[in-house]
Amino acid sequence: MPRMQTILPLPQMIAIDALPSLPLRQRDALPEEAAIYFVLQHGTLRYIGQTKYLNKRWRHHHRLQQYTQEETTMIAWLAVPQTLSLVAIERVFIDYFAPTDNLVRMHRRDSVPKPLLRQSKASSPSLIKSVDPLAKPNNRYGLPVASTINLLRGRFHRCRCHREERDYQAIATEMGLTKSTLYRFAKGGSAQEEVLTKIEQWCDKEEARHA
Repeated sequence: MPRMQTILPLPQMIAIDALPSLPLRQRDALPEEAAIYFVLQHGTLRYIGQTKYLNKRWRHHHRLQQYTQEETTMIAWLAVPQTLSLVAIERVFIDYFAPTDNLVRMHRRDSVPKPLLRQSKASSPSLIKSVDPLAKPNNRYGLPVASTINLLRGRFHRCRCHREERDYQAIATEMGLTKSTLYRFAKGGSAQEEVLTKIEQWCDKEEARHA
């Protein structure tokens, strides 16, 4: 039989409302599997987390009391193969979707995600290549380039939300970019390395101001 490939679940490929989900009050019926999970209230994404055992996690979740106060709370989940690092995928998803309840604990300077694919004797060059054919790993984050760009885009959107002046023109001027270049990146478009560097430097400054 052909070996199954391990596919990296990039956040832009995920439609959260199409994932399997259950009301929080039915949490006992959650499957016992490794997953990235999403907490939704009235259709709004509030929290993203990761766990090796989804059912067990929601028996004693640290936010259980908070979320049970809202009857509309739903738990959606994305099953993740054991060959991938849950912590790293969680980080990428949080940066991309920027859920409100995750913001207080993200982007500590001493917290750098591990590569999404765990290196082991079972790993092979062909398997590593199949995880993300878009690009080689980026050295700063230890993630494939496509995932790094998504992480940076999430940082930008969060930093922009913290500002009183959120106009793209004003922020682009601070970065030394054109408004159209920044807007295209913010809406999911590609960007050259020089542009990414300027955006990253701006995010570093904004995060330091609000630390």
